[in-house]
Amino acid sequence: MASKSFRPLTTLLHRRAVSTRSTTTPCTLRPRIHFATRPNPALPRRRIKVYPPPPGPPTKDPISVLTATQIKALDPSGSRAELFSRSNPQAIRPGDIVYVRRKNGEPFSGVLLNIRRCGIDTSILLRDHLTKLGVEMWLKVYSPIIDSINLVQRKEKKARRAKLYYMRYVEACGSGDG
Repeated sequence: MASKSFRPLTTLLHRRAVSTRSTTTPCTLRPRIHFATRPNPALPRRRIKVYPPPPGPPTKDPISVLTATQIKALDPSGSRAELFSRSNPQAIRPGDIVYVRRKNGEPFSGVLLNIRRCGIDTSILLRDHLTKLGVEMWLKVYSPIIDSINLVQRKEKKARRAKLYYMRYVEACGSGDG
């Protein structure tokens, strides 16, 4: 039940394109070629400086080399890297109680809920209860602001999850002060 005024879009566009062309001149469209013009063609061309590559053998993964040098600069003894290493059996795990002291002397202790291992941006999430109010704090492990990270108490059993977000809720923790 199509009306006579209904026409497909392709025919309308085709007719519109045909009607816009001039019938007296042949349709010879040439592609336009754009040349870069200099403000003063009499001046010599400027050369682009090409610097030699930095000395040393080329690496296939420069980001890992950069990350390793940054970690070595921020943690020269390697103690923090060893503290959060996956291969270390004595490493800090989620569920442990950790004490962190900053350079300004401000301490923070709490249960370790999460470890985010991202090379130089490795960070930990600590949770503490202060006057019936839960306080969570993300801390960068390799930050120069952090003075020391100490393990206060290990969890008696290994946590079955890597992220202990369920400890945010009173019912899940099993504490009676709800």
